[in-house]
This record gives sequence, structure tokens and C-alpha cells, in this order.
Amino acid sequence: KPDPKALEEFYAMLRELHPLSIEAKEEGLVHDRGGVTLQMDFDKQHFSIVDAGGSFVMKNDVARFLEVERLVVGFVQAGLEASRIPCTVVMHSELPDAWEGQNTVKFNQMIVLDWAREQPMVYADTVAFRLLPGEFMLSASQVYRKKMYNIDRIVNVDADHHMFHFELKSDTFELKQQQ
Repeated sequence: KPDPKALEEFYAMLRELHPLSIEAKEEGLVHDRGGVTLQMDFDKQHFSIVDAGGSFVMKNDVARFLEVERLVVGFVQAGLEASRIPCTVVMHSELPDAWEGQNTVKFNQMIVLDWAREQPMVYADTVAFRLLPGEFMLSASQVYRKKMYNIDRIVNVDADHHMFHFELKSDTFELKQQQ
């Protein structure tokens, strides 16, 4: 939920840009053109500005359109970043050769740890990253003495559940705790 003061500042800057007066024209069929569509409710009106496909923002409104886009994207990104939760993955083992293989930890396909013996880097047993709160498919794998161990589990990430501690033993690879 956005901060009320930040939201009011956002709307004040948006009003200064007069987005309702930005004009676009339809040029007909245009191939392989991406673009941007801004849709929002503003000052009790719904508006949509399209600079994509066959619709082009009028030349004299392009700079203002780009400024509105920058403002909206910046506001959304700041809100998302403020909502991210600091998380930690800890890899632990008492085995002397535990980390000679490869290990990977992913949250919904986002790789937070990917280490292989062949990589010219020092192994890190603790990795910090940030995630939005919610439900994730945690996938972890560890190769130890040519055997692959896997963990695939749905986990919830929130203020109370953000630390993931993996333990490699001689015959198991476990998610020991989630705080």
C-alpha cells in the first residue's frame, strides 16, 4: 500500500503534466512495433494513452508522454522496492568435501545461488537477496559425491519467514528451518 504522502506527491506531479491532454493518432497497420500504453484513473476520469502498434503520440506531446511514463514507472518501482523483504539462504554442512559439487537455489526460477566447483570463485555459504512477499516455489539442488539431491517446496515469504537454512549431511539435503 503506497504511503499517502508519496501518493499525493505523485498525483501533484502527474497533474502538472496534464496527461489527459496528450494526444495520439492512429496511423493504420504497423508491423513489429512494440510500445507503451498508459491506462489509469485520474481526477475521476479513466484515460488511456497509447504509443504502440499503429497509434503514435503526437510529436508535440512526446516529451510529456515520456515524462508521464517515467513518473508512473518510477512510482511503481519505488513502491515495489519498499515492499521487498530482505531474505537469506544459508548453506551448512559438517562434511569436509561438501561444497565440491554444484548447488543451486531458486525462488520461482529466480536464481539466488548458483555455484559449481569449476567456477573461479570462492563459495559463499550465506546469500542475501530481496523478494516481494508471497508464495514461491523454492527449488534447491546439491551434488555431493556424484549424487544429486533436490528440494522442491512451496514456501511463503513474509516478515516472519525469510531465512532458509539448508543442511547437507552424508545422505540427505534438507531445508532445516525457515524463519
